[in-house]
Amino acid sequence: MSIKIKKISEKVDYKCPYFEIVKKEFMLANKKRTSYYLLKRNSFVTVFVEDKGYTYLVEFFRFAINDQTLEFPAGMIEQDEKPLEAAKRELEEEAGIIAKKFIFLGWSYGLIGMSDLKNYVFLAKDLKFVRQKLDEAEDGMKVRKIKISAIGNLIKKGKIRENTR
Repeated sequence: MSIKIKKISEKVDYKCPYFEIVKKEFMLANKKRTSYYLLKRNSFVTVFVEDKGYTYLVEFFRFAINDQTLEFPAGMIEQDEKPLEAAKRELEEEAGIIAKKFIFLGWSYGLIGMSDLKNYVFLAKDLKFVRQKLDEAEDGMKVRKIKISAIGNLIKKGKIRENTR
């Protein structure tokens, strides 16, 4: 499959500490020009936890939707950090869990229609429980132990609504 689209230019339109907006211009196959805006930010990790038929999710207030959410532990990969390091850090920070075993399940584009960021997904097993290490923005985050068999029903009921960061 070969689509004849050529990138003409790329420039940062907006930048803040968390992301930037990049304007890209393209020449389409029909010789028309078009512009596209891309959200650029660090990629992220999502950690699924398995512990004798249970998993651990975090419950947290999200300002963007003005509501509580139930989420898998996840977070941004920091500068010069490898995805596995980020998965270990985020699991301990958010859920207070240190896992002896991590299995890389794969990656996908997090917001493919508007960004090139990747979501690296891990499964964590063989757990040790410690104290959460929440940062100021995560104040009030609670850990919830949930039967893995209940996850599908929680998604159907709209209790788990997030699939990417």
